[in-house]
Amino acid sequence: LYGFALSYPQGGEDVTGYIFEPWHYRYIGREAALQWKNSGKILQEFLEEKPQYFE
Repeated sequence: LYGFALSYPQGGEDVTGYIFEPWHYRYIGREAALQWKNSGKILQEFLEEKPQYFE
């Protein structure tokens, strides 16, 4: 993992409000990316539960 996460995945329109955008990645850091990947959640859901990543 390099620390990037797909912001708007296919099937996540109800959560993100955006259609699938395969080019739209966000850098969240390697540690956070690993936690996000293991959570199985859409990035927006993951980040809402981890406000420390916004600071």
